[in-house]
Amino acid sequence: MNRFTYSASLMMMCCIAGKVSAQRVLGMPDSAEMRKEWLKTIERTTQDLGLTYNHKSMAAILVDRADAEARLKRYSKAIDDYNKAIFFDPALKQVYLRRAQVYEAMGSYKAAIIEYEKVLPGIKGDKNNEAFVWNLIAGNQFTLGNYEKAAKADSAAIMAAPQFSMAYANKGWANLHLGKYQQAADDFTEGMKGFQSSPEQLAAIYRNRGDAYRLMAKYAESIADYNSALKYLPEFADCYWGLATSYGMTGQYLLAENNFARSASLLKGKDDHDLARLYLDWAGMEEARHDYSKEIANDSLATIYDAKNLDAFGALAHAYALNGQLQQSIEHYNSLLKYCQGNKEAITDVYSAIAEQEFFLGHYDKVIEAGNAAIAVNPQAFGLYILRGRAYQKKSGNDLAAADFNKILNLDTNKNSTPYAFALFCTGKQEQAVAIMKTTAANAPNNLLRVARYYHLVRMYALMNKPDEANGYLKNCIDNGYSRKYASVDPDLENIRNTQGFKDAIADK
Repeated sequence: MNRFTYSASLMMMCCIAGKVSAQRVLGMPDSAEMRKEWLKTIERTTQDLGLTYNHKSMAAILVDRADAEARLKRYSKAIDDYNKAIFFDPALKQVYLRRAQVYEAMGSYKAAIIEYEKVLPGIKGDKNNEAFVWNLIAGNQFTLGNYEKAAKADSAAIMAAPQFSMAYANKGWANLHLGKYQQAADDFTEGMKGFQSSPEQLAAIYRNRGDAYRLMAKYAESIADYNSALKYLPEFADCYWGLATSYGMTGQYLLAENNFARSASLLKGKDDHDLARLYLDWAGMEEARHDYSKEIANDSLATIYDAKNLDAFGALAHAYALNGQLQQSIEHYNSLLKYCQGNKEAITDVYSAIAEQEFFLGHYDKVIEAGNAAIAVNPQAFGLYILRGRAYQKKSGNDLAAADFNKILNLDTNKNSTPYAFALFCTGKQEQAVAIMKTTAANAPNNLLRVARYYHLVRMYALMNKPDEANGYLKNCIDNGYSRKYASVDPDLENIRNTQGFKDAIADK
């Protein structure tokens, strides 16, 4: 979602007690008539420079010409004239502010910050203007991704002018990026005070505070803020998106679906990049409620609206797997590989998914091929050794299989990972493997990982032909979100497939 961002024009507003003042030099209307006037200014000042040898006069003329050059977006020429003006009259401190604005317009944000910092000593004691300049510094730091420095600069602005609402609002945005969600919410609350007569800004701040609450899992508060924003801007697509996410996280799927649809309708034809991201989020909600067909549909739309969104392509491949459509999943993962070159982690993840699904389909040569490709890029890809080793076993290549399993046992010094447990399992140490897997699952840092690890216990018990234990863990996994359809095509569960416990566990409720 787009956020209440720092923009050049907004940052030039000095919002003390909600009053907006100060007009940016570069923000004047750009009309054909004005361009003629600026060109005339350049011509006149160029002539004037030949009529004087007084340094202060020359400096003043150069500033006038530089201003006109800046307005015509001839930034290099403007910088050159500002530099000359400072050379002829070092007392012209206002040039620093103008030069900073030009650097900012050029995208040279580090240079702009240096110039703004030069302004500060000359305005010491002028609290409002100090706050104004600190806020400009914060904006450039934010644009550079220096969120900590941006928050500190906004704090300095607030120190100078405690009622500077813009600084509070922008500090909240920096804290949101830093993951300091409660601080961000508090900043947005303060920022609102100066925007009571500005519906668009107030709506943006409500939206941002809603985001902070949502990221803290305070969904009642986030829903209230998104709805407050919509009172000011009824067509605010981001807020419907935020509502959809909040409702989805609380299991109110019909409300979530309606709000996703409303947001999508508002974004269509305006921002395909954001629309793709929205459909990706919508697909994630469909996964949470196990409607994989709708997940596939939404992920597909995400790839249509943004062909460069690799997350969408990966999510689509994953959705096909969850729906038990393994060949389609493999095809999409293979298509994704060409975009992963140079990214060792991404290549490993994609080949792991391909190898597992080829294993499910009994294509053991392809499992080995995927394993070879991944291990060549990442020799520490333990999971690929397991899949390749098991494929060797299926092809009666027991020596090659043993070599892969022993490779993990030697490489994994922590001796408590899922691949390590499976390597033990495949080398005949089944009880030890089960004990490690139970401990690893119980200590998982989140539910998603915990379920994935318990599912490996399902596989182990099924391969050990212990249906009661396997089905007990399977039911627990599916109750906690594991895909029934994926489990139903897992060849490791063949020994329990005809048991009533298995049938009950994977039956659609």
